[in-house]
Amino acid sequence: MGSILETAGEEPARFNIKLLFPTGNTGTGQPTFTTRKFAGVTRESLKGATVPLGIGGLNLLPAGVAPAELALDEVEFNTPDDVELVDGGTYLVTQSVASNHEQVDTLQCWQDSHIEADQVVGVKHAVAKLRASGHPEAKVLCAKELKTDAGMVEVGGIVIAKGCSSIVENKTKLTAEAAASLVDKIAMIR
Repeated sequence: MGSILETAGEEPARFNIKLLFPTGNTGTGQPTFTTRKFAGVTRESLKGATVPLGIGGLNLLPAGVAPAELALDEVEFNTPDDVELVDGGTYLVTQSVASNHEQVDTLQCWQDSHIEADQVVGVKHAVAKLRASGHPEAKVLCAKELKTDAGMVEVGGIVIAKGCSSIVENKTKLTAEAAASLVDKIAMIR
C-alpha cells in the first residue's frame, strides 16, 4: 500500500532530506549555512517547496562531508530535476542569479508604474484646478517636453486653457536635488 507521498507514476518519496543554503561566512572565512529539513518529500514537492527560494542548483554532499570541506569551485551543481535524491541526503544549494535580476526588473517596472500613475493624478488635479478657476476648456497636452531658448525641458505633464497653462512636475520625495531640479526647470521655462 502506497503512502501519501507516493503516487502512481511518480518516483518514491525520500525521507530526512536536508538543504543547506549559504548565508555568508564567519570572521575566520568559514561559510555559514541555513538548514531546511524535510521529513519526507518527492522531487515534485521538493521543487514546489523551494521555488520561492530561487534555487538554481543542488549538489548531493557525500555522507559525513561538511560543505566547508568541499572545494566549491570543483562542485558540479545539478538542477532540481537532475540531482539524485537519496534518503538522509544533505544537499548544498545554489541560488539563481537570473531570478534576482528578474526581481530588480520587476521592481523597476513597479516603481515606474507608480511614478507614471502619480503624474496622471497630478495632471488630473491641474485640469480640475484650471476648470474651477473659470477655464472649462482646460485639457491635457500630450507633449511632456517644452522647448525653450535654453533647451528642452521634460515635465510630468502640461495642461492648457485659453490664456494660461499649468505645468505638472511630480516628485514623490522632495530632496534637495529634486528641489534644485524644479528651480532649474522653472527658470528655463520662464
